[in-house]
Amino acid sequence: MANKEVPLLYDEYRLNALERALEENGSSVEMALKNTLDSLYRRFVPHAERAEIESRIQQEEAVAQVSPNNTVGVFHLHNADGDIIFSSKYVKGLFQFAKLYGEYMQFDVNQYSIDSVVGYFGESRILDPELFSMVCNTFRSSENICIIADIDFERGNISALEKGMDTWHTYSLDDVLSAVRASATQADLFDYERKAIFEEQLEDKALEITAEPVSEDAGSPIQM
Repeated sequence: MANKEVPLLYDEYRLNALERALEENGSSVEMALKNTLDSLYRRFVPHAERAEIESRIQQEEAVAQVSPNNTVGVFHLHNADGDIIFSSKYVKGLFQFAKLYGEYMQFDVNQYSIDSVVGYFGESRILDPELFSMVCNTFRSSENICIIADIDFERGNISALEKGMDTWHTYSLDDVLSAVRASATQADLFDYERKAIFEEQLEDKALEITAEPVSEDAGSPIQM
């Protein structure tokens, strides 16, 4: 979460004198005010609420490290033989993933290791399960993460939470593949038009899933 500015009016003469005095003591008005606010925060905000707030701040700071300068998609790929979590600068939506899966990945998922499949996503950064769980829990407040997706190649499903979605949606990879193929049947369409066809094809195709996606390394459900 970004810092919030606290506007304050104070007499100019007093402020100038205070600035000079604080500078002589190696401090500044900003530093002194921050220390005062921190003291007030500790004094008046209950300990239990402070603990909850500090935990949330730590989570959001950790998630911000996933993509400090670019928007990304975050993906968890797993099958019976492997499990990997990473961010991608080039695959930032369900439609982009579907095109990638339809053109390349579907043929190689069962032939190569999960680690090798990550190469199709372009420049990526490997994440640990704890950070992935944080990303899931703070997704709606993140400006840089466009999609979270859990792809279970063993079951043939993809669960995704994308910007604009109210909740997680789970689809069979076969339905995703059919939808992206339908979007490519007509020539001379813009990408946004193909995306609209893709999304229309997936309407009413969401699966009823009773169990949440699980990070195998973490051994615990991802909160949706």
